Amino acid sequence: MNRKITTARLARPYRPGFLLGPLGWLTERLSVRTTAEPELLSLLFELEPHAMHLLGIAIAHDCDESLLTPLFRQAPKTIVEQSVGFWPEGLDRLVHVLPPTSLSFEEYRAIPQLLSDRTTAKFLQHQQTINGLMIAGLSALPTVLRRPTIFKLFSRVERMDRFVHGLQFLSKRASIAFDDILSELGALDQTDQVIARVAELVENLPLLFALPPTSVGPFRRIDGVAEIRKLAKEWHNCLADYLHSINDCTAAVYVSDCDGAPAVAFVSRFDRLGWVLRQVKGPKNIDIEAGSQSRHQNAFFEAGIPNFPDVAAIKDLILQTRWPGGLGN
Repeated sequence: MNRKITTARLARPYRPGFLLGPLGWLTERLSVRTTAEPELLSLLFELEPHAMHLLGIAIAHDCDESLLTPLFRQAPKTIVEQSVGFWPEGLDRLVHVLPPTSLSFEEYRAIPQLLSDRTTAKFLQHQQTINGLMIAGLSALPTVLRRPTIFKLFSRVERMDRFVHGLQFLSKRASIAFDDILSELGALDQTDQVIARVAELVENLPLLFALPPTSVGPFRRIDGVAEIRKLAKEWHNCLADYLHSINDCTAAVYVSDCDGAPAVAFVSRFDRLGWVLRQVKGPKNIDIEAGSQSRHQNAFFEAGIPNFPDVAAIKDLILQTRWPGGLGN
């Protein structure tokens, strides 16, 4: 009897549980291999955070996964060198100041390139903590912006991972060539000059006098108070709490039932930047499937309404010029 139970349990696939949650996408990538190699699952349980990051870098650079168990346990540096093609200088320290959870595939891909750039590597060497948003933000910076004056913004401004996207949006709104904005900001010698110049670009934007479009992709704007209250009641969300802003023409609500997947989008105005997409949710504030979320965000972007994280850094810069002590943040 006991033998049968043991046999049945051994036949079941290994499925990493919540204790391996910090590994994130790595567990999904390795789940099939843990079925064939129970020793690999044991290795995952023994991983220290810095070793987890080395594993992530190796896998993101197409390592030979058949070598993971025997080689990673004995010589993790070797498999990283084989996968990346070299051992990035400064990687030993960097993996010890990363968070205790895995970064994204793209962030792991970016690390060797960042450490190969002298200016960026020097900045990273002086950081006591480094997270995925910082890695993403640094990798997105064009060469002209990889300067200490820009790097200092990472400790002062939220969502610097989307800073370049915010500048792209700002260049369109200001009708100034994107490359011209990059060159101008990259030539400034002080971080406060960068902040002041971005704020100046925003303050020179024309005022908005119109509501956002009545339709965006599959979404239609709803303006009636009764309809908004009805939707808030049926969907069990807090839309009715924003009626003052909606009536004041500083916020708007959109609804869609595209492909049988109902969704509500909430947009609001910020300063002269214009309308931004705050969120897209399903009934009862459930999260939208990632693919649909991306399509909805793209539809609003095409209509001139960027996703809020894309302009969050620009917003922070503006607030810092008006409330240097931090008021308004």
